[in-house]
Amino acid sequence: MSELKSVHAETRLGPVCLRVRDLEAVLEFYQNDLGLRAHKRDGQTVDLTPNTETTEPILVLRHDPEAKKAPSNSAGLYHYAILLPSRMSLAQTYIELGNRGVVFDGYADHLVSEALYLTDTEGNGIEIYADKPKNQWPHDADGDLQIGTYPLDIDSLLKELSGVLQQRGHGMPEGTRLGHILKVTEIR
Repeated sequence: MSELKSVHAETRLGPVCLRVRDLEAVLEFYQNDLGLRAHKRDGQTVDLTPNTETTEPILVLRHDPEAKKAPSNSAGLYHYAILLPSRMSLAQTYIELGNRGVVFDGYADHLVSEALYLTDTEGNGIEIYADKPKNQWPHDADGDLQIGTYPLDIDSLLKELSGVLQQRGHGMPEGTRLGHILKVTEIR
């Protein structure tokens, strides 16, 4: 009799593809401000990776001079999210982006993760976040996972760097990947 074995395969999202009007300006933002790396450029398309060790892109920029900015009251991309491997890497990213002059749109504690929010030069929303350890995720009395949006405790986040403050170089840490994409389908 043969034994069935469970094989755990992790599902990963492919890269987000953004149509951009001004490829060079957007590329400058993603490379110089966010720290992504241009891994491959093919004419008017650029694949961006989180660092030099990673060859799989998390973002693809496609130049389209006819691309129109979506009105704020329309459905479409709300944001895409870059998942960092740890809370410490989120703290380092917060410091490094701030040192580069990146303006944050907001910060949040979602009970299961902590997040930084910003917008690229063409208005595309970006979340950079780190999951909390799953054993710390809150559940209600029925066992349902609790998720919310609360203020991020920046001081607590920065304590992750206590005695460890070191530049990791330009780029995001190994293990960075695309975490999720949020799309709005209806505006009321």
